[in-house]
Amino acid sequence: MPYEIDFSSEVIDDLQRLQPWARRSLEAALMIASADPYRLPAIPQQSQHARIVSFGDGRGLCLVELDDANKRLAVRLIESPR
Repeated sequence: MPYEIDFSSEVIDDLQRLQPWARRSLEAALMIASADPYRLPAIPQQSQHARIVSFGDGRGLCLVELDDANKRLAVRLIESPR
């Protein structure tokens, strides 16, 4: 069962500022990540539940924090593609 993607209000504001192509790329990357988030690259020196998602042809990054108990992915935008 895939993890639920949890967009905070801050992330929703960030998503609305993205170009349409970048928003579609991020949404697609998160849908893939939700199927098996432990396949995502871990962030050194961070919690074992922190993962990184690249989108927009590698020009955008977001942090994904895994909540195994509730099967949720909390998303935070790190860098928007330009």
